[in-house]
Amino acid sequence: MAIKKVKQKLLELLADGSWVNGQRVADETGCSRTYIWKAVNSLRRDGFVIESAQNRGYRLEKGADAMSEELIRRFLPAGMKDINIVLRDTLGSTNDLGRLFAESGCPDWTVVIAREQTAGRGRFDRRFFSPAGTGLYMSVVLRPAIAAKDSVLLTAAAAVAVAKTLEKVCRIKTGIKWVNDVYVNGKKVCGILAESSVTPGAECPNYIVLGIGINLLPPKCGFPDELKDIAAAATDGENKAIVCRVAADLLERLKKYCECLSYRGFYEDYEKRCFVIGREIEFERGGRKITATAERISRDFELVIRLPDGSRLALNSGEISVKTV
Repeated sequence: MAIKKVKQKLLELLADGSWVNGQRVADETGCSRTYIWKAVNSLRRDGFVIESAQNRGYRLEKGADAMSEELIRRFLPAGMKDINIVLRDTLGSTNDLGRLFAESGCPDWTVVIAREQTAGRGRFDRRFFSPAGTGLYMSVVLRPAIAAKDSVLLTAAAAVAVAKTLEKVCRIKTGIKWVNDVYVNGKKVCGILAESSVTPGAECPNYIVLGIGINLLPPKCGFPDELKDIAAAATDGENKAIVCRVAADLLERLKKYCECLSYRGFYEDYEKRCFVIGREIEFERGGRKITATAERISRDFELVIRLPDGSRLALNSGEISVKTV
């Protein structure tokens, strides 16, 4: 059995934090004690705290903090355990590596995850603060059969998937700021950036790289001055094993939504979480700032607004600011 499979099986056996006899591990994996010891040491290098004791076997420390491909796979449903996951300690941007993979012909649902990004970015090329050990920085290479103009469906679906994952795993209440930022307690915890390759005249994009950055744990040194009033972490940092659970749950939800994008089965969940509805917003057009009232979200995820003269306009892209959150 390959070392990766042995590591995955070990995590399954040790998941509940109980001692597991070495002979049972050998029987379950069909491997020698020496090979199992090699797999245990490999998991330790990945950051797992695994105890070993004579006549008792092995035990995984409960709540151990680690980011691991094996642990992400353990939380994935059976039909997704074999997706291509690429995990790196440090990257400039997961989207950049995802795009390189896409251009080289990687399969649909190739997932790129970094423990840290040094040049993470969001919409309008804004910096996304991505320090090690605090967040999930992930890009997914997709080859969806949708028109290029419908890519907003994908980012809207991703926003709902993130929101519902955080609500389930972190047990918090979330909100969505149009188009696809996820907020907790009035501050941004997640940004989403979709970048596509489109051949002129083609009906569908060649690929879309969907980047998702989530602030899960508070940075040790806090957020930079320019972000501390607008950004936050989804949790207080007590749940140490949260990143892999969030990654797996998010991927599972996203997969379900991507399989029915055209049906917009996530519309109602998006609409009820979109906190800009009924609020005064400000946006820029023609070099000037305009104040309007956000009235509703269309089925195409346009923001329908009422202008001061009473006329209505549907925004399908751009940046808005909310006057009262």
